[in-house]
Amino acid sequence: MNDSDAINKYHLSVERADGQTDNLVVSEGHQQPEDVASTRLERVNLRNGGNVDYQEFALEQEMILKARGASKILQVCVMLPLEGAYSMITPEGEECHFTPNQGFMFRYIGEEVTFTLPGHQTVRSLGFCVSLDVFKRYLDNQIPDTIKPMLQPKEIGSLPVPFQIDNFMRETLDRNLQVEAQGSLKQIRWEGTALLCMALVEEKLHKAANPETFSLTQACKQKAEAALELLMADMQDPPCLADLAQELSITEKKLNLIFKSLYGDTVFEYLRSIRLNKAKNLIEQTNMAMKEIAWTVGYNHSTNFSKAFTRQFNITPANFAKKARKLTKVS
Repeated sequence: MNDSDAINKYHLSVERADGQTDNLVVSEGHQQPEDVASTRLERVNLRNGGNVDYQEFALEQEMILKARGASKILQVCVMLPLEGAYSMITPEGEECHFTPNQGFMFRYIGEEVTFTLPGHQTVRSLGFCVSLDVFKRYLDNQIPDTIKPMLQPKEIGSLPVPFQIDNFMRETLDRNLQVEAQGSLKQIRWEGTALLCMALVEEKLHKAANPETFSLTQACKQKAEAALELLMADMQDPPCLADLAQELSITEKKLNLIFKSLYGDTVFEYLRSIRLNKAKNLIEQTNMAMKEIAWTVGYNHSTNFSKAFTRQFNITPANFAKKARKLTKVS
């Protein structure tokens, strides 16, 4: 097997907290190792020379994954969680923490990388790797300063670069992955997913390097407080961002910038955090059913509530309720 063929494969060893192990070679197509975890591994080889990977793990206990490439070709990799959280230790020993709000771009030349996936969660992750030449073509040779070090010689290591993941980015990629396609259309879908992911990541890195600024006046703070009052007045059916901005005589963009500056999140990211923290308190302090709690904090579908809660707290609401309510009974 030559190195250009080897780039399409990687070796994966799996170890659960109870000591059970498995080993496999992941190549193009679906891989579903049995007994170790409820797992889905999917890899598609890109026609321009690269790979897109989708991984899904339903975890009852902690799992350690050790991945090792079959190729020594230097690649640039992008990896982001769509659900759940995990950590990665690079070959140089640097630890990267992946969360639903943070992904990483890094360099990879086949050495062993270790991932730790905490138990009692579902982890769904999207990633792709391409050679340096393909990476430059993706960006039309217009490489942002923040990621120019990626093009340096092999000796300087993995160079992990974090980037922010917001709801729009995560949900856009997730919807793209849900599109059913076969044959050449499936290949086109994956090619498009890789390009879309790269474009969204580049945008995040560009914004991080060139943050928008504005003067946070007292009037801005009053606008934010008024917006919060309107949102909290009807948490189950809050006004949309456009209506909120119109009511306050402000642009949607500026309102989000004010919230980012004051609270660290956009308007509806902050509202989601308030909803989920209220749900957490209701689980801890009441015996309400999950459907009722979901409806109370503004989720019409318990599945959407469960996914949002898990992304926020890295535990499902059902598992959190088991622990919280058991402690309440004991105390």
